[in-house]
Amino acid sequence: MASFKTQKDITFLKKHGKSVIGHGAYGDVCLIQHTRSRQGPFALKKIHLPNAAEREYVQQEINLHRRLDHPFIIRLVDYFFEDNTAFLILEYASQGNLHNYLHKALFIPQPDLLRMFTQVVLAVQYLHENDILHRDIKPDNILLDQSRNVKLCDFGWSTSCTRLQIRDTFCGTPEYMSPEMLFGKGQTHKSDIYSLGKTRFSFLGSFFFLVKELGLESFFIIG
Repeated sequence: MASFKTQKDITFLKKHGKSVIGHGAYGDVCLIQHTRSRQGPFALKKIHLPNAAEREYVQQEINLHRRLDHPFIIRLVDYFFEDNTAFLILEYASQGNLHNYLHKALFIPQPDLLRMFTQVVLAVQYLHENDILHRDIKPDNILLDQSRNVKLCDFGWSTSCTRLQIRDTFCGTPEYMSPEMLFGKGQTHKSDIYSLGKTRFSFLGSFFFLVKELGLESFFIIG
């Protein structure tokens, strides 16, 4: 596998006429290949680092992600830092995220839904067996490859945590947060399971979880 060391190693590709294939709070995700070897395609996640604290935070994400090796978790291929920016080269999942896939599909056979959800469960089980909390499980952070196999992604909020520990950082997506996180009681492995349960409803149709006012009263609307 060719290594990525500078921006010169990156050549942008296009899908449907555009190199941007996704968006996040950190910026855009682009489709790329390695310039010299033409290996790829890969997904490029660029994160601006305005200060040393942000760089340390992203380095922690990278260190955790590099430990992961599971068929249903997106692979971190390589990374480098340049011009106050982190460049994360990731495995490319060509079918996009689960949220868009479920809402665009007119019909998905139940065995396929069961297979995909089982894959998500296996990915989360792997994290927990390795003392890692994801802390932001939701359909947007579940990608699908060409064979429509699941690839859990986005480990920006993830952290090391044994089953006996509690983490108290308020983080994640309110619509999928567990009650204990919403009430400021911290997170455990059970918090991921709660988010996984809410994600399960996405497989049943157009369910949107909303959080009212301060996030203390959640409800869903059947679309």
